Amino acid sequence: MARRLADNSRRSGDAVIAYHQRRGRGRFGRFWWSPQRAGLYASWIFTPRLPASRAPEWLMRTALGAYDAVVHWLPHREVRIKWPNDIYVGPRKIAGVLIENQIQENTITQSVVGIGINVYQQTFPPSLKKSATSLALEGARPRSLLSVFQVIDSRLRMWLHAPHPPFERFRGVLKTPLDAATEAALREAR
Repeated sequence: MARRLADNSRRSGDAVIAYHQRRGRGRFGRFWWSPQRAGLYASWIFTPRLPASRAPEWLMRTALGAYDAVVHWLPHREVRIKWPNDIYVGPRKIAGVLIENQIQENTITQSVVGIGINVYQQTFPPSLKKSATSLALEGARPRSLLSVFQVIDSRLRMWLHAPHPPFERFRGVLKTPLDAATEAALREAR
């Protein structure tokens, strides 16, 4: 849906919010379990006009936005980013980031940034029981899914518009080290 809206959108930063997805997906088209009104699934449409070589930086900034939103709700928990697009609380995934960039003439002309976060889930299917968590299971009590969106939205926009790439902040919250190609791309983006 966000991709269709992106094709017609004239304003960078428009967002689409869903409280349920029938065909939720993550990286590599993997299924994203999204029961009704238990999580927040949002997509933003941006027109960053960045050189394509800065795509890893763009992803890093979006991951930091999702990370900071989770930390807002769980300030005393160990929250980490598993590069390139997962947010973990301890050993369990709580959120994911998916980006679809359109590139023309070596420039990112449009970017659909999707973030899914488990909010109110109390149980997960057997295949996810040991690897997934939610804000509620970790002790957070957001008053509404809209309030979760507002926090994610403000953190995402803050990181996307930060004047300097936040490389050191990013490295400090990684769950796993970056691969050599990503390190090189981030160094080049400086």
